Amino acid sequence: MITTGHRSSLPPHVIIKKLRQNGWQLGNTSRDDLCPECARKPIQSHVEVGKKALSDMMAPMVRSDIRSLHFTEMLAVAATLDPDQARQLILVLRERIPKKPKTEKPKKPDPLDDTDYERWLGEQE
Repeated sequence: MITTGHRSSLPPHVIIKKLRQNGWQLGNTSRDDLCPECARKPIQSHVEVGKKALSDMMAPMVRSDIRSLHFTEMLAVAATLDPDQARQLILVLRERIPKKPKTEKPKKPDPLDDTDYERWLGEQE
């Protein structure tokens, strides 16, 4: 409550100015007014909608000649396919995945010719 200490009240424009200085957000009606603490809190009902909207915006787009759709929509459709359709889709996707180049294992080096060692072994017997 804003008081002056006198019996007379402040004019409305002064009251509005004082409320704004104290962090209040004033709307067109008293229902739209928010105290500083309430203004800092996110509106809980909007949090989930905002999260979904953000994830939809960040999802990669899949484009074709016909139309564009989010990758998440494509996954949702793929989950509803019957087994035969899923097999067909898997075959198409396998063709799209680049094959890894085959790397040959390095050959083991031939054993070193160590005639000195062989002669030394023969002398030890």
